[in-house]
Amino acid sequence: MNRTGSLVAVMVLLAACDDPAQPPALTPMLGILQMEGVSESLTSPDSTVRDTTIRWTHPPGESAVVPPEVLVVPAEVQAGEPFTVDVTTIGEGGCWSAESQDVEISNRTVELTPYDVHSGHAACTAILLNLSHESTVTLDEPGEWTIRVSGRRARYGDETWETPVSAEKVIVVH
Repeated sequence: MNRTGSLVAVMVLLAACDDPAQPPALTPMLGILQMEGVSESLTSPDSTVRDTTIRWTHPPGESAVVPPEVLVVPAEVQAGEPFTVDVTTIGEGGCWSAESQDVEISNRTVELTPYDVHSGHAACTAILLNLSHESTVTLDEPGEWTIRVSGRRARYGDETWETPVSAEKVIVVH
């Protein structure tokens, strides 16, 4: 087997290894919206695409990886009509998957909080994935509304460094 094939086989085996002492899945964690310190070899070409209509509490730096579409929501919706809001978080392949998303509505703001869950694997493939969270929202009052997603900003390979971050867009309800 050639060197590249051996490396791929080892990565797949490592991703599938479970520690019998660990539960099959860990407690859901707040989704990652920005990842610092990631090697370019681990990212996809679209990880540097930035939506300029997003307002961040902490704008991502040049080296930060963000999902290409962290928050997707129509610019205009009809009052009383349901619409879909998509949030994308970041996770390592083989270990992380989208789990759920909380939705709270008050004071003309829709607060979205995505959660991701770890598979319980002892090792993960070193490939970053975009994890999709979808919610259906209905707003009854016409006017401008803020759609905000709250998550965390993490540093690749550092299990303790993280900070809260949020991204938001304003939409119009007719």
